[in-house]
Amino acid sequence: MASFDALFKFRAADRALVDACLAATRRRSKKFGVRIRSRVSEYNYVHVLFDGQTYALDILLERLRRDLPTIAEATPCERTPRDRRRVALGLVDILNRYRGGLYERYGEDWVPTLRAKRAAAYSLPHEVFPYEAPSLQDRLLVTMDMLASWHYDEVAPEVLVEEIHTAAELLLEASVNRRAKRLSFAQLVDAAHERRILHAYPADYVWPSTIDPSTGIEDRLNDFGRTVLLGLKDQRKESKHRGAPGAAEWLSRNFWPVVSVLEHLALHAKDGE
Repeated sequence: MASFDALFKFRAADRALVDACLAATRRRSKKFGVRIRSRVSEYNYVHVLFDGQTYALDILLERLRRDLPTIAEATPCERTPRDRRRVALGLVDILNRYRGGLYERYGEDWVPTLRAKRAAAYSLPHEVFPYEAPSLQDRLLVTMDMLASWHYDEVAPEVLVEEIHTAAELLLEASVNRRAKRLSFAQLVDAAHERRILHAYPADYVWPSTIDPSTGIEDRLNDFGRTVLLGLKDQRKESKHRGAPGAAEWLSRNFWPVVSVLEHLALHAKDGE
């Protein structure tokens, strides 16, 4: 479990926007199992406390980044619709900065003021950052966005399986095949497995029966990573080339393990020599 709180002040004229955004936040928090307590003072200060599982907090904040501008735009007040959206982005910006500890450099008495912003600071729930392969980053931002969308039922399972397969192939190429020798996906997986860089964490730490329990934890993670990626290959083939069902079921079992593989592979990816 994790928690963070946020304290900020706002213009009196923006009270309707603040109330609408906080109400929308409370409604959305229930779906992700996040508990929220908020207080709006008569002096135009807001204190809000978020308490929940770490990933759930990040998933909720990204949901707010996508939704609150529309909620604010439809809330009657003296601002133009465009500026209402920007106020909502200002609120999202404040919440994400508190979540990331970005206000810690200020004194204890300092309180941010809610202002209209064109864009908000944010952090996607799943971070696949290839720090030594910057050429891949823009492409993987698409993957990160789609991984977040899975939590909101905004992407078809077949589409997400295809996207994860593409991301895995790019990361494998950048990790074990930088000289661009033509290798199949399975060959890339085997090469990465040989280098022991396939780390997949099982959901609830329950290992599949195919993983040898007598081996060390690093070997189990590596073996499971290979199993997950080869399963991804097979499911993608069934979904894309045969139109077969099963993508949703595969993701329900393997979403978290396959994301952990992507996150770990990103640490090994490098731009071409």
